[in-house]
Amino acid sequence: MNNELRTIGLVHSLFKEPGQCPRQGNARCPEVWIEIFSEYTKGLRRLKIGQEIIVLTWLHLASRDVLQCHPGGDVTMPLHGVFATRSPNRPNPIGLHQVRILDIVANKLLVHPLEVVDQTPVIDLKPVLIPKKEDISGYFSLCNIQELIQIARDGWNKGLLNGFNGNLSVRDGGYILITNSGAAKGHLNLSDLAVIDIDSGQVVKGSPSSETQMHLQIYRHQKKAKAIVHTHPPHLLALSLIAEAEHEMFDLPLFEAKTFMAQMAVVPALAPGSRELAEAAGTKARFKRCLFLQKHGLVCWGDNLKEALALSEELDGLARIELLGRKRRS
Repeated sequence: MNNELRTIGLVHSLFKEPGQCPRQGNARCPEVWIEIFSEYTKGLRRLKIGQEIIVLTWLHLASRDVLQCHPGGDVTMPLHGVFATRSPNRPNPIGLHQVRILDIVANKLLVHPLEVVDQTPVIDLKPVLIPKKEDISGYFSLCNIQELIQIARDGWNKGLLNGFNGNLSVRDGGYILITNSGAAKGHLNLSDLAVIDIDSGQVVKGSPSSETQMHLQIYRHQKKAKAIVHTHPPHLLALSLIAEAEHEMFDLPLFEAKTFMAQMAVVPALAPGSRELAEAAGTKARFKRCLFLQKHGLVCWGDNLKEALALSEELDGLARIELLGRKRRS
């Protein structure tokens, strides 16, 4: 049995050290060239610009004697076996990257996103199989789907999402992936997700949240928004019931209070799911990242779902401090 791996090419990247590389390929990664060695160039025939491929790399700077690690390097997380993680440190450090071909020049492919260091060996290229369009995975990557499900569960664990309330979405190209109406956010699966065309608003798949129009208006008004989380933060909502004015929401001598208040706008009490609420939120999102919906909840947008949920968590935490301070003063 021949277990020999052959290097078929090299990556030419701006990343020179592993610490410069993001943990996963994302929009902020620079475009990189893959140079395929001359003896393997015949294998590139029929690859096309715009095609998505899987690049398998040999992560030559990784440690091969690691069997357990903290996911993402987060020491607050329990130890996992490396086979339950995407850690580069493993007995056979093979990298798996889904990228799009942006250009082809002779034996070189310009691809994005590829998060490896310069001179990383390439050991194989494989085309991405095109799924049936009626399947959600025909529009969104497994990474997008898994992230939405995980962030929804995180929000549920933190008490920011309860039962069937709230909704989450993520944008990729001209579509959004959004939670279905009546979906329990702590226990989502594929059948709880819907796909919507942003421009037309047409439902491609699923039975989306009644707040879909609000998500669409935010994406249409704010091109920087890549993900939206609509939560019902209990402390923030409780504080809103006793605050006499907007400026009293966080009456705290804390730098954080001023910082996050500056990112928040208040949307008047409008009927949930209404066109009026959707348009008001879309307009406010042009200038603010966090929208407090009076008598309803909090909407935060960000570059990803983790960032949007963190904003909601920060604001609810400040509201909790304010409530505790008021209780002590009384």
